[in-house]
Amino acid sequence: MTGERAAEGGARLSNMQARINKGGSACTRTKGNMIVKLPIVDWTDEDIDEFIKAYNVPLSKAYTIYGADRTGCIGCPFAGKRLASSLKNLYDYEPLRYQAALYWLKDVYIAQDVQLPFDSDYECERRKKWEEMYWQMRYEMILKYRPEKLKKWDHQQGELF
Repeated sequence: MTGERAAEGGARLSNMQARINKGGSACTRTKGNMIVKLPIVDWTDEDIDEFIKAYNVPLSKAYTIYGADRTGCIGCPFAGKRLASSLKNLYDYEPLRYQAALYWLKDVYIAQDVQLPFDSDYECERRKKWEEMYWQMRYEMILKYRPEKLKKWDHQQGELF
């Protein structure tokens, strides 16, 4: 059983829609010979809030102390715009986990040009690696897969203009 919700968007929503379109159930998927149940896949944020209040569910300190609006995999490179704030929470409240995230995923973060101004050592390495190689790799990917988006590229900033 998982707490996956389509309301979180991205692949979760796409996967649920694909199951339904193939005649399957929104709340059940298979993985090999294993059946995975998703009992809250169709719940909205309001449904979650109502359930928490109705059953007096204690919340994780990720919400109550760290101020996170989602938990999931903290430090996950797929977190998009939430990644930097997720890493900031780890840095502030769970420094050993922050170090572990950087140990395993630092180059992934750098390749995505994730900026962490609170960590001067990381920022120094990010700027150096970005200038040496990652801006070129990013440029080549955009050129290959999104050439219509490429008007003017500023490799110092890693941004399209």
